[in-house]
Amino acid sequence: MTKNNLTLLLLALSLTTGWAQNHWDNPIKSPDIQHDGHTVKFALDAPHAKDVSIEGQFMKDTKSMTKDKNGVWRGEVNISTPDIYPYAFIVDGTRIADPSNTNIFPNERFKASLLEMPSDAALYTVKDVPHGKVSYCTYHSKVLGINRPLLVYTPHGYETSNRTYPTFYLISGTTDTEETWTKVGRANIILDNLIAEGKAEEMIVVMPYGNMMNGTPRPTSMEAAEMYTTFSNELTECVMPYVAQHFRVKTGRENRAIAGFSRGGGQALFTAMKYPEMFAYLASYSAFLTPAVMDRYFPHLFDGEPPFTMLWYGVGSDDLLYQDVLRNWDYLNDKKVNYEKMLTGGGHTWMNARTYLATTMQQFFKQKNTADVATTITAPNGKVRLQPVVKDGNIVAFNLSYRQQGEEQKVLTITQFGQNTRDGGGRGLKISSVSKPTMIKEHYEMKSGKRLTCTNEATETVYSFEDNMGRVQRMRVRLYNDGMAFRYELTALQHVALAEEKTTYNIKEGTKRWMQKWTESYEEFFPLTTTGKSNNRRWGYPALIEVENDVWALITEAGIERQHSASCLYNDGNQEDYRVVPDINTLQMSGEWNSPWRVVIVGKRKDLVESTLVSDVSEPCRLEDTSWIMPGGVSWIYWAHNHGSKDYQIVKQYIDMAAKLALPYVLIDAEWDEMGNGGDIEKALNYAKEKGVKTILWYNSSTAWTKNGGAPGPHDRLNAPENREREFAWLEEKGVVGVKIDFFAGDKQETMQYCIDLLECAAKHHLLVNFHGATVPRGWQRTYPNLMSVEGVYGAEWYNNLPVLTNRAAAHNATLPFTRNVIGSMDYTPCTFSDSQHPHITTNAHELALAVLYESGLLHWADRPESYLVQPEEVKKIIGSLPTAWEETMLIEGYPGEQVVMARRKGTTWYVAGINGTDHPITLNIDLTPIVKRGKNILILEDGKKDAQKWNVRRMKGKAPKAMKCKPRGGFVMVIE
Repeated sequence: MTKNNLTLLLLALSLTTGWAQNHWDNPIKSPDIQHDGHTVKFALDAPHAKDVSIEGQFMKDTKSMTKDKNGVWRGEVNISTPDIYPYAFIVDGTRIADPSNTNIFPNERFKASLLEMPSDAALYTVKDVPHGKVSYCTYHSKVLGINRPLLVYTPHGYETSNRTYPTFYLISGTTDTEETWTKVGRANIILDNLIAEGKAEEMIVVMPYGNMMNGTPRPTSMEAAEMYTTFSNELTECVMPYVAQHFRVKTGRENRAIAGFSRGGGQALFTAMKYPEMFAYLASYSAFLTPAVMDRYFPHLFDGEPPFTMLWYGVGSDDLLYQDVLRNWDYLNDKKVNYEKMLTGGGHTWMNARTYLATTMQQFFKQKNTADVATTITAPNGKVRLQPVVKDGNIVAFNLSYRQQGEEQKVLTITQFGQNTRDGGGRGLKISSVSKPTMIKEHYEMKSGKRLTCTNEATETVYSFEDNMGRVQRMRVRLYNDGMAFRYELTALQHVALAEEKTTYNIKEGTKRWMQKWTESYEEFFPLTTTGKSNNRRWGYPALIEVENDVWALITEAGIERQHSASCLYNDGNQEDYRVVPDINTLQMSGEWNSPWRVVIVGKRKDLVESTLVSDVSEPCRLEDTSWIMPGGVSWIYWAHNHGSKDYQIVKQYIDMAAKLALPYVLIDAEWDEMGNGGDIEKALNYAKEKGVKTILWYNSSTAWTKNGGAPGPHDRLNAPENREREFAWLEEKGVVGVKIDFFAGDKQETMQYCIDLLECAAKHHLLVNFHGATVPRGWQRTYPNLMSVEGVYGAEWYNNLPVLTNRAAAHNATLPFTRNVIGSMDYTPCTFSDSQHPHITTNAHELALAVLYESGLLHWADRPESYLVQPEEVKKIIGSLPTAWEETMLIEGYPGEQVVMARRKGTTWYVAGINGTDHPITLNIDLTPIVKRGKNILILEDGKKDAQKWNVRRMKGKAPKAMKCKPRGGFVMVIE
């Protein structure tokens, strides 16, 4: 026995001894990815080992492990970027795979394990999409005289169709096996996801075994070409005939692609260049052919017409073959050969190989077409239209317009677009292709909102650009009947952070606009102006503009995910140019990355107010069970009693109020952890349970306004995943049904990730969520329907803080249905008949109307119990029975800041409400013909004729009034049954 073999035997015996002693009672978990998604713990049971370390492609050097008292070696690393990483243990100088990990790197020479970091955005992640099939095949090689293995991927639906498919021949690297492209490269999973997203054509992928049994000569030697020759014969004489016999493949070179990594890339280059009549698409991943090989074997290949529809190279700047690839490019440049290239960071790794694979798969079997770049695309109804602005054959801008009565009205111009990255990518975008318009149509259900059944219907077109680094950057555009949404899709990123986004909306001077000064809490007014000149140059979403001829646009965004920061608008240069500027995001991305959706709702005022575009473009619901999610009314203590939740006796009053008015919920606000005066939180929860009222509790997010800044508590209970899990489990155990979480740290990426973590953990424990002191809605109510409401509004609680709202409330209230409330639930805390610290001068009917006009899954009734309980029975009945989730919403009439009349339906009952936003009497002309049918019972609550703070109650049957007179800052509510 040799010394090396003896060492390996002793090592195996030592590992086996440890395993036998500990496996059943204390199984080893390795790798163990922690809740933060970045920390990974490794373990190896090797009690007799003297030195153990970890090596992996997630770090430059090895990391020593430490042995615990049970003989288990443990180590921990922090990995910032999700990917699939090879790693191994070094045990007393010998490299071994992780025995606790069944995910093994298939290779002939070295043994390693695979660490897969979870990432919803990664193309290698198995997602809920149709999946193809990988077949293990065996064929006879007449070239080598032996049987050989072969893997073949067929797309979903192959078995049940009679179609033929194009074929992609994909070869793995030196010493890799035929399984490496599926187990490490995840070619099948990546293609499943790309096909599902409409980014790649359906194709068959053939993965042969690349070892030709004649050694592995250095790729720079002429002997490599001899090995490549053997492979090209094997592929064309044995593999391709076998595939043609057993699978339904299209014939002709235009239906064949070939690519490979490392040695496989050299084999692909050589085979396609030897047989250009067989392959139209050729890609090389970290591979090359030397000038000597090119001159000897293919001296005249590039003399005439280009032999390939696509010739593509990808390599990393730290790749061991980088200089050789550059010499291959220089050779092609001297020959004046057109080819595409992608230069990434990183080395000779499968992380890069996956990036190159995903990029090229999206280009195979697609004819580039730049002839139609100037074609106007239109929404399904033909009204919303997008016209590219073309200069010298390249798209330089987009004009968004609205067509009505045969005339086209320009809404705004997108003067710049694209996303830059910190490695220099994204610059110099050149159009490479424009997809044919496709139709998107789906129906989905909401648990709360202005419409419970929604339709996502749009025309979609993808503009593909190539940047100065050879990367593909797509702009995916959807045109809806009520607007436009677009996002950027970046490819082939390699551990790179985002830089500047270029999106710029040009809004001409003189255009009416209602825009909010950006603040961390989005609690400002939307004043009317016609100019971009201002001391403030940073603006929050949504931004409303009125163009001409009653054409409107509302600018916002949607589809925020963990890897995103939210954005706002800056006009700090040209006052007419509003730039989209994402907040801080330091994440380093790899593979593909999508921006949030940039959204412009377009049309008449009615189109804007009734739009569900923000939820349409957001991700579908991720919760398996939503039956427990129940919108409803809430009694709320803070408006009248700023520190009321510290007082058990006051809390009891609001629980009693909820019970008497038949409100399902009570919110126990800040400082409940300090409750006194006869009871604590446990006693309050029990009292609410006795009264049949469900409780919601307040928490400080502990990210912005913290304890050191004087903010109320409870603090620091939700930040760490283990604390959050413990707290939410306690709430569920106690029967608490929801949380209000307050004081968030702006729009940065870490805050967005934190919000999503909160929503997911809350859903796990059946908790409704209300975000306060937070960013405005961006579609999470579709993705996480337990999110019932969001503040992000200058609401009625400001009567408690400053005197500003008193004189501005009426106009502000008449502006919000056209601005903030368009994009999602709004926790304004409406309908206060008495006064807080500062008085209100809106009428009682105006206040009651706000509860109908404003949509919020949790509707917080903020006034004192004694104020509500002395109201007429008709008013109390509305408070107790008013729905907070609607089946239909209609704008009847209105203009921002002046007046608004809206109708909302639940079942067969319509609620109609209107307010006067001005300081003088007005008549609201209303047409309820679509709503009021013969025989309907109508209840009207309006301003008192002499005293506006009194009520005038009317009942009618079958015919609604066509106009309603409103006192200054007045209103009305109408219930039609």
